[in-house]
Amino acid sequence: MTDTPVPVAILFAEGFGVRGPWSSVDSLARELGEHIVYNDIGQRCVTRDHARHMFAERAQQQERQRQRRAESAAADHEHRRAETSAQRARLASLAAQQREQGGGLVRAPEDVR
Repeated sequence: MTDTPVPVAILFAEGFGVRGPWSSVDSLARELGEHIVYNDIGQRCVTRDHARHMFAERAQQQERQRQRRAESAAADHEHRRAETSAQRARLASLAAQQREQGGGLVRAPEDVR
């Protein structure tokens, strides 16, 4: 493997420094600041080691986000399961009340009407 520096434009194309429609290669170059080096044709670049670090850091961040989404989805699933259990218990209670009244409709208490 060579020590050829990685152009900032390539990193931008890979999604680094993209914050919105106003983002540019220039804004990424400003973010990278002291890490900027120039290749033999004058392109703004970073060392391969720094680029490798950027990709590894992004991969770790994406993994943390994936874990948070999975934990959130599991919590949502548990919440829905608990709500469903509560609804089933309420329906079972209503069904029992109906059976006690001979299968008719459950009447609301007088003070609720």
